[in-house]
Amino acid sequence: MTETDDMRVCFFGDSFTAGTGDDTALGWVGRAVADVRQRGVDLTAYNLGVRGETSIDIARRWNAEAGPRLPEGIRAGLVFSFGVNDCVTGVAGQMRVPVHQTIETAQSIFADAARAGWPVLMIGPPRCFEATLDLRIAALTDVLAPVCAEFDIPFLPLFHRMPDAASREGGIWQQECADGDGIHPNAGGYAMIARIVTGWDAWGAMFG
Repeated sequence: MTETDDMRVCFFGDSFTAGTGDDTALGWVGRAVADVRQRGVDLTAYNLGVRGETSIDIARRWNAEAGPRLPEGIRAGLVFSFGVNDCVTGVAGQMRVPVHQTIETAQSIFADAARAGWPVLMIGPPRCFEATLDLRIAALTDVLAPVCAEFDIPFLPLFHRMPDAASREGGIWQQECADGDGIHPNAGGYAMIARIVTGWDAWGAMFG
């Protein structure tokens, strides 16, 4: 590894950010971070994904958790990825977080991050290959894009970048979920997400 400036990045999200279900314990974050470090960036990554959390849960904690990890004078950044748990059915068959509330929460998160001066990337929720849930995730993805644009935050529409159910990679994801807890993939699925993320221009720009 070549000598470079120290960089620290906090990853905030849910179980997909945490890498739940991955027997290698890397998840997509670990793989994407490894790719950055192999390119010579002295990156310290904090995976702060929490299983089951919605956008509201993340909004309540992210600033307090980022502060001690991203001290002044250090090259730093934030990566957010949320939305699946917002779309999951909760009480009385309703979404746990209505779309309008997810939008308001995202706006609040992004405004606070802008005031703090940290560069931000937003990675949309993944496809889950469950018809009703995927319809909700697709709709949420489409409304998150303009919210990110409002704050000049690069947005990766992960749902739309992932392969469909009939593809080989889609089949691997579904089989890994079936072999696991029914919703989270194993190493193959997370490796696929990592490839999408590391191939994203905004990801490369953050660490360039």
